Amino acid sequence: MLKIFSFALLVAFGVQSAYAHGIWVAMRSDKVKIVYGEGPLDNRFSVKSLKSLKGYDQNGKEKKVQQKTKKGEDATTLLLDDSIQVVTISSERYYSETKDGKWVEKTKLQLPDAKKSILFKKFNVSYINQRSMLKKPQEIALIQKPKAEGFALEIVPQVDPRSLKQGDELKVLVLKNSKPAADVELAPDFIGDKNTLVITDKDGYATFKIRNNGLNVIATWSQAPSSSPKKADGDSYFSTLAFTLFGKYVEE
Repeated sequence: MLKIFSFALLVAFGVQSAYAHGIWVAMRSDKVKIVYGEGPLDNRFSVKSLKSLKGYDQNGKEKKVQQKTKKGEDATTLLLDDSIQVVTISSERYYSETKDGKWVEKTKLQLPDAKKSILFKKFNVSYINQRSMLKKPQEIALIQKPKAEGFALEIVPQVDPRSLKQGDELKVLVLKNSKPAADVELAPDFIGDKNTLVITDKDGYATFKIRNNGLNVIATWSQAPSSSPKKADGDSYFSTLAFTLFGKYVEE
């Protein structure tokens, strides 16, 4: 069973940066890229940590997502065809704390004297359309019934969030192991205000106002017993839902 922590407790646990970072898809320099970040900070996404990358059209049909990594850089650009409306990502990385308190990318097997070792699992669902992100938001083909991806921890919107606007209310369902998760904390604006949280109700739902006319990233996090006890002492899950609203920013 997953155990939910508040953001403050994650920080107190001693691995603030690794716990708090999430992954999502966003525009960077006119390109659609995988972002690894926390709050206003963007970091390079480690391509070697990528476990899954999928795209879906408006009917839920899986579509191939091509990726391009520029030589000498640890960043991934996604090459999406116009039918792709949703991109899902998962990544995994092991980290261990050394005797002097530093965190290194190694398993417990690789660092037997580690103070603790953790497997960090990141999940993301991004609602996106390449043509729309660049110039034509009116051409977005909305998802009629958003579906769960089946991640160990995920945020499922109850409507396609791209159909809404800044200030509208968005209702989401948080699932842990595909079951509704009650009393779970979410950050509705992980980029701009990660410390303001909402709590899911007894049925796993939460409703909040959309904060940004632009990129929105919603986040939740949890911890679980190790899925690989020989390699780590525990698993950390961090899940995000991302989408972009354009409003007045895009010329028609």
